[in-house]
Amino acid sequence: MLDSLTTVASRDNGADARTAHRDHQAGGRQPSELSRGDAVSRPLIMPLVTGIAIFALLLFAPRTLNDSDTLWQIATGDWILLHRSIPLADPFSYTVMGRPWVPHEWLAEVLLALAFKAAAWQGVMTLAAACVGLSFVLLARQLYRLLSAPAATTGVFLAAILAAPSLLARPHVLAMPIMVAWCGSIVLSRTEKRPPNWMLLPLMTLWANLHGSFIVGLALLFPLALEALLDATLDRRRTLRAWSGFIVAAIAAALITPAPLTGMMFPFQLASMHQLASIAEWQPANFARLQPLEIVLVGALALGLSGKVRLPPLRLVLLLFLLHGSLQHVRHGYLLGVLGALLLAEPLARHFPVVPSPVSRGRIVRALAPMLCAIAVLSMVGLRLAWPAGRNVAGPDLVAAIANVPDALRGQPVLNDYNFGAYLIFSGIRPFIDSRADLYGDDFLTHYTGIIHPDPVVLERTLAEYHVAWTIFFADNPVVGLLDREPGWQRIYADSTAVVHARSAR
Repeated sequence: MLDSLTTVASRDNGADARTAHRDHQAGGRQPSELSRGDAVSRPLIMPLVTGIAIFALLLFAPRTLNDSDTLWQIATGDWILLHRSIPLADPFSYTVMGRPWVPHEWLAEVLLALAFKAAAWQGVMTLAAACVGLSFVLLARQLYRLLSAPAATTGVFLAAILAAPSLLARPHVLAMPIMVAWCGSIVLSRTEKRPPNWMLLPLMTLWANLHGSFIVGLALLFPLALEALLDATLDRRRTLRAWSGFIVAAIAAALITPAPLTGMMFPFQLASMHQLASIAEWQPANFARLQPLEIVLVGALALGLSGKVRLPPLRLVLLLFLLHGSLQHVRHGYLLGVLGALLLAEPLARHFPVVPSPVSRGRIVRALAPMLCAIAVLSMVGLRLAWPAGRNVAGPDLVAAIANVPDALRGQPVLNDYNFGAYLIFSGIRPFIDSRADLYGDDFLTHYTGIIHPDPVVLERTLAEYHVAWTIFFADNPVVGLLDREPGWQRIYADSTAVVHARSAR
């Protein structure tokens, strides 16, 4: 898979090591012109080592399973595999059951479900770590082919720390290799002053079925097409024809999904929801304590104020757009890290040019590196599968709490914490609400906010309207105190994570 993605992403056709070495000694070329030939003579060991190091870190990091969304995504994948179809209405909740809903990330959810069936949480962690590792191999390869080793290493490091909070076992991580391959190849086509390769189009179809971030890959085409049209060294009419044709084909490729129009509009509809600000991953960046984004911002500001680096206007606009997205929603930090590195590689190459390695050394490394890396990866995977994952659930651990809910009560309506909905779905219990915010919509989320503020009137009305028989909330949720004082309700279980209440027997 790595070889095929790398071939699509970089297209090292038309230059061999001897040509690169000869052209380098001839001198006089710009950094962008060095990329194709010199990449052949440069060793591949650093990108491979980078990807394997990140793969190893995530493979054994429990935080990969910190997000409970993984649970309902696995449950969705199981539903698809069981019914051999994609649900067109909500099959999980009891409050909005039957409401139109299409899992736009269905392919990623199927892959997560298959990984869980194959090797439980070890399988899920291995799948997520492999996708992230592959993504950074592709990213590092593009940076090392354009930049000096110190500059490329710094770029990979900054991309990694910006992406770190988002490196969870979720669909966007499974789509990351496609994102890097697609965006890297589009940016490289500008570096090499050619239109994008039409062989990339299947990647867009795959991406559109894995995660909604495919819209970023489409959006990237427009400013880079404009940049190509403004390039005085290119034939404007031919450039317009090539880029416009590719853009139309890319949009058509993105529509090859179970729900073409809703899938295309989904990212915009989700981003327009007013209640997103109440969800942690959709909240703006908080600089109350030091975080990776602040480190990157300070470094970029220092580099810009030094006057040593100047960016082309369109690249600067793109970078500011990505920065705005990261400041507005913390979940977009990985886009700034990965796409920012790809967009800045060529402009920075003028200040931090690549130094080609000897051809003979490159050939030796190219021959040995894949074998050694394969051995290392297979050894780590074997260890991961043999070593217990250390936890039996993604997100909050509700195993004990649910085990203490009587079987007869589990089938009755529940009022649950927003962050517990995924575990309830995973356990076969229909939740009041879960983290599929797009399904529930602004009105329902607003009503739910009134419950957890908490508002006693809204709480009592909700308990009666939905015939709620039991509740489960975080132990420190203010609703717990209200339920403790609510007539006709009693605690049946409590631990440091969750408290369960049930209606008193009459």
